[in-house]
Amino acid sequence: MSATGTPSPLNPAGMQGLDASFDGVFFVSYHASMSGAASTLSHTYNPKAIAGVQLNGVPAGESGINALVALGHGVPVLLITGDRTTAEEIEPFCPGIRSAVVKTSVSRFAADSMHPAQAREVIREAAHEAVQRLPHAAVPAIDLPATLTVRFRNADLAEMATWINGAVRDDELTVHLTDADPIRLYRSFVAVVVLTRTIAE
Repeated sequence: MSATGTPSPLNPAGMQGLDASFDGVFFVSYHASMSGAASTLSHTYNPKAIAGVQLNGVPAGESGINALVALGHGVPVLLITGDRTTAEEIEPFCPGIRSAVVKTSVSRFAADSMHPAQAREVIREAAHEAVQRLPHAAVPAIDLPATLTVRFRNADLAEMATWINGAVRDDELTVHLTDADPIRLYRSFVAVVVLTRTIAE
């Protein structure tokens, strides 16, 4: 078992390198979505462009979106670390996932964090339990075909998103993508992120 790789320009949230040879994946040091409850450093890929995302009608952060890649490769997501909101957001997509909650968010810009030594121990214990559960772990519970609904911060961004094949405009701020292939859906979403970044930054 191994964790995912580092972010790259075409894979900005760090799912690069995951394939079917992995036994499981850990989501380490994740943050909650822009549209959720107050959570430190909340964002969904690019907070300057994206105000919120839903996956099959359920609010999703980067963890839920990235779970599409794990599903596509048949790999279970075993662990997530972060604050309580982050742990709660992934539960609809990865029921029973082990979470290591190492901080309490006060706002988007403040958190009550555990001492690093204590946080390391919490993560170590959660990771150990996650690996022990591996024989019973299931791939993400995301119905296919799946739909990502993306709400942008302004209408220009939504218009630009429709330049990506398969992106359908729902209203002034919202676009959706639907695909039976979870990896192709993820890649289409990343293409939307990269394209809209050019006018949002």
